[in-house]
Amino acid sequence: MKRTDGITLIAIWHYFVAALFVIGACFMVLVPIIVGLVPDTDAAMAWPIVAIVSVVVIVVLLAFGAAFGAIGLGLWRLKPWARLGAMLTAGLSLLAVPLGTIVGGLTLWYLFQPEAREAFGQ
Repeated sequence: MKRTDGITLIAIWHYFVAALFVIGACFMVLVPIIVGLVPDTDAAMAWPIVAIVSVVVIVVLLAFGAAFGAIGLGLWRLKPWARLGAMLTAGLSLLAVPLGTIVGGLTLWYLFQPEAREAFGQ
């Protein structure tokens, strides 16, 4: 089957979101460093907690980035599981008002169209 322009756009959107998650994880590396540089004694006491929380947040951000990247690649290669993954992420993004609602709604609408279903062999 041939990948439609809509599927290509949705795949690129997933790559973009994956990149944002990875960039966010990179910036989270700086948080414990900045807190460690604060001369206040209370901040120095909180540094281990900040470091642990930062590591957890970094792992979660990288996991979301990997998931979005994998779904984008799957969409690019027209894998049926990627359509389901994109529908799941689109459904979850409906809660992110206003941009996520718009993009998620359009993604769901498009992935239910006959041409998108046919592209994935369904």
